[in-house]
Amino acid sequence: MSRIPAGRRRVVIPSILAAGAAALLLAPPAEGATPAPSRYPSGAVVMERCVAAWYYPGRDMVARLRMEILDRGGKTSYREMTMFRKNMAGDGGEQRYLIYFHEPGDVRRMTCMVWKHIGGDDERWMYVPAIDRIRRVAAPERSRFLGSDFVREEFSGRDADADSHRVVELVRHRGRMCWKVESTPRTTTDFAHMTTWVDTTTYLPWTQEFRNRRDDVFRTFTVDRVKEIRAPDGRKIPTIVDRSVWGRDRKNRTRLIHKRVRYDVGLTDDDFTQQHLSMALEGWYRGPRP
Repeated sequence: MSRIPAGRRRVVIPSILAAGAAALLLAPPAEGATPAPSRYPSGAVVMERCVAAWYYPGRDMVARLRMEILDRGGKTSYREMTMFRKNMAGDGGEQRYLIYFHEPGDVRRMTCMVWKHIGGDDERWMYVPAIDRIRRVAAPERSRFLGSDFVREEFSGRDADADSHRVVELVRHRGRMCWKVESTPRTTTDFAHMTTWVDTTTYLPWTQEFRNRRDDVFRTFTVDRVKEIRAPDGRKIPTIVDRSVWGRDRKNRTRLIHKRVRYDVGLTDDDFTQQHLSMALEGWYRGPRP
């Protein structure tokens, strides 16, 4: 989670879910309708809603993931992992994440854990089985995640308030009506500008382009598939199940596929402890498997 300048830190997720905030979020525009720019929603509200839809659905989640990494030389490697995520109720958007690696052999039983904090730096730990040691991770939030094209921050979500946002147009993008949002980071980071195309119905992003100070696109995030996952209470939750990050010239790519996803499985705070980092998954997790 990117640190937010003092004086701008605030809790955003509860305000999104509160009934009073619903009036701030425009209903999806009617097909063919073109609202005047003065009627566009606030860029901050759109991106807060995007973060909520992308990273916060359900009380918790467990998913089986496959990561495929294509390097610039054309070589492909992969990672198989299980991800756990829990929203900390009543704690202003705080979350816990744990990623357990199954394959291949060089990462088997490696584990990463994130305690996500709103308005401050996340806490991160990693268990390295080769040396049988848990290490505190001090790498920058925008550093690459284990040799992939994803950055660490993208596994737990970038705080919407880390950037300033402006809706520039309503546009059809990849077959969906989207709010096109231009964002500028409030503090220096690896990108100077970010453009996000946010679905007006689900509020999930379909594309993000990251530009440098020369205004060149050096990194592109794409969503390739969204699927409705049924929660135990019958709700159908739109979920990104196939996404990719591409390099500048599209010669390198990392694809992340959610093979199976389950919501509201009953994870507890005790599931996200350093003790579990060094244990085999079957040694501590007794809940439903994805």
